[in-house]
Amino acid sequence: MVVKNLILFFFVINLGFSQVNVKVSAEPRTLYEGDSFTLTVSAENGNEMPNVNISNLRDFRVVSGPSQSTNMQWINGKMSSNYSLSWTIIPKKKGQSEIPALNIKVDGKSFKSNPIKISVLDSSKINKKNNQTPDRKFFIEAKVDNQNPYRGEQITLTYTLYTKTDLSGFDILELPRYQGFWTQELYSPSNLQLKEAWIGNDKWYGSIVKKIALFPTKSGNIQIEPMTAVVGVREKGRRSFFFSSSKEYTVSTNSLNLDVSALPKTNSGRSGSVGSWSISSKIKSNELKQDEAISYIITIKGTGNIKTVDIQDITFPRELEVFDPEINIKQNELTDKISGTKIIEYILIPRYSGEIIIPKVDLLYFDLNSKKWRIKSTKAITLDVEANANIGTNTTGLTKKEIALLEKDIRYSDQMKPNWLKMNQQSISKSTIFIFVLALFFFILPSMLNISKSRLDETKSSRIAKKAYKLSISDLNDSEDALLVYSSIQKALNTFINARTGIKAERSNNEILKWINQKLNNESLSTEMKKILDRGDAVRFAQVSNKESKSDLENMKKLIKNLDEKC
Repeated sequence: MVVKNLILFFFVINLGFSQVNVKVSAEPRTLYEGDSFTLTVSAENGNEMPNVNISNLRDFRVVSGPSQSTNMQWINGKMSSNYSLSWTIIPKKKGQSEIPALNIKVDGKSFKSNPIKISVLDSSKINKKNNQTPDRKFFIEAKVDNQNPYRGEQITLTYTLYTKTDLSGFDILELPRYQGFWTQELYSPSNLQLKEAWIGNDKWYGSIVKKIALFPTKSGNIQIEPMTAVVGVREKGRRSFFFSSSKEYTVSTNSLNLDVSALPKTNSGRSGSVGSWSISSKIKSNELKQDEAISYIITIKGTGNIKTVDIQDITFPRELEVFDPEINIKQNELTDKISGTKIIEYILIPRYSGEIIIPKVDLLYFDLNSKKWRIKSTKAITLDVEANANIGTNTTGLTKKEIALLEKDIRYSDQMKPNWLKMNQQSISKSTIFIFVLALFFFILPSMLNISKSRLDETKSSRIAKKAYKLSISDLNDSEDALLVYSSIQKALNTFINARTGIKAERSNNEILKWINQKLNNESLSTEMKKILDRGDAVRFAQVSNKESKSDLENMKKLIKNLDEKC
């Protein structure tokens, strides 16, 4: 205790006379677009973590941090301390950026750092190397197949990881919010599938890590923010006991700027979907009776945002009762281009007889091939409705609400045999008595189980004691190694006493013999056991023949059985 107090005293004295030294560093200072650097603020010979505000780093994006580190050393009789904070940071733009002067507080004192220059190289010039450019081993690229789409047109965003080194892992840390887009994921592999890829004259290995379909929901300039990921790299020359060591690096993709074109105005002033579509309609039969429901199905097929494509409003004739449509969408999953089939099903009920015409249905869409608005229509369908002889000519039949409630309003007759109660018969049925007995049984069952468990617990020691012989005999090892034989003999006797006494303990040979003498007071049995145990002690220092150890093992079985009978 005195030594600890002296060490603490000298530590405080050393720090009191040492001057606090604050350092700010950024490594590396030259990097490619998307790579990260580590900003570190450390206080040497201080008593606490430095307090620093980095909210004014406008040209940089803080990915993680601050992480804290404390280091204390005693060198040549002097105690030193180092408290440090570190952040992982990614520059937002290419070219020269500057970390401004930071205001830092340590131990009530204020410090101000010097600005630090950060040079961010263009990732597209990765092959133009010189002595000042760093050697890049991996990076992630974000790429779209069309930077000037129309509003509503699909573009495919692909994230690709390129590497020249051995990777141990990859994990997406943060995806962009994709503001201004309707999105749908197309591809996201669980494992990297690296293939040979050439960038200029440079050989890389690339793997697509994610592919997303984007549909712009507005026109103008839209920016896609960078995606951030963590890449694990195996380090050469460093190995743990089973695996090679690896280090994690935080990287991001390049940002993307899209110039989304507005759709031209239509003659009707109404807008539609974008893509390539076909439309058709059908009914089961053109001939039906008044108040008989039919299914009217409209099918849209094509390429584009299948979930948002829609028909123009339909003006059904007043002779038809029309229910809200049921819509089903089946999307094709095997291609990068979103496509599929949309089925719109109406339930129609003709309320009048005669000829009723279902009008054509228009689909207005912007054709990307011709860059023009197109209208595709279904054919008009004529219904031949036969009058219903069971109703008057002026009746309008059932309403929508009545049709919806029709099934609920049906009262089915019960064909089962009634359970009549005879006069002068007891009012309590057999089933009632059975349920009462069953409830009573479940009521007393927990008490019965509790009593049974208590009895088992009370007799546990006696039950184990009865099994003492079997438990001890199972420990005996008929081995060719004499040392293992005598070790098993000692273990068997110890197991026998544990079972008899109910106390688990490791006993020496003297303690085993003492218990046997107290329990039996049988000198011959005790003497025989002592000889065998003594040979077991001697086998560690002098060789005992295999024949002799086998003989002792058989004798011990008989002695334990004799011991069990007399206990």
